[in-house]
Amino acid sequence: MRRPACVVGKPGGWPDEADKSARAPSEPKGGTNLIYNVLVVEDNDLLFRMYSAVLIELHCRVLRAATVAQSIHALGLERFDLAIVDLRLPDGSGAEVIRAIRANAALESVPVVVITTQANAPDQAEALAAGASTVLFKPVNIQELGTAVRGCLTGRQGAVTP
Repeated sequence: MRRPACVVGKPGGWPDEADKSARAPSEPKGGTNLIYNVLVVEDNDLLFRMYSAVLIELHCRVLRAATVAQSIHALGLERFDLAIVDLRLPDGSGAEVIRAIRANAALESVPVVVITTQANAPDQAEALAAGASTVLFKPVNIQELGTAVRGCLTGRQGAVTP
């Protein structure tokens, strides 16, 4: 059985469970071996494509969820090496996704990079309390994102961005 995922540039994230013809995830070009499996929880198509471009360069297989519900579904289907989570989602807070990751014994050690629109103390505190490894603020600099991702994937989790 093929796993559902989203192709970069296709809106909507995870297909409905009724969709038996799952779409392929975005993958590095040129047949490069994939090293990491990354869940990106982002409802904005443009930002998802930007994050995916950075991740693909880092040899990551990128799977997208655009809502809390899709994220929870994805966590039951895949084993992830990293999650990148937007705090502001259409059906709730990304903190719910982080708590679901931390509550799952198989995923509790997965690093979580949180990306939020508000550079304020409450958002940062919410993300850290839920179990985020790193907090970045929009607009995200792609070099900063790359550094945070590399740090998380190699065990040197990035510091929280002030």
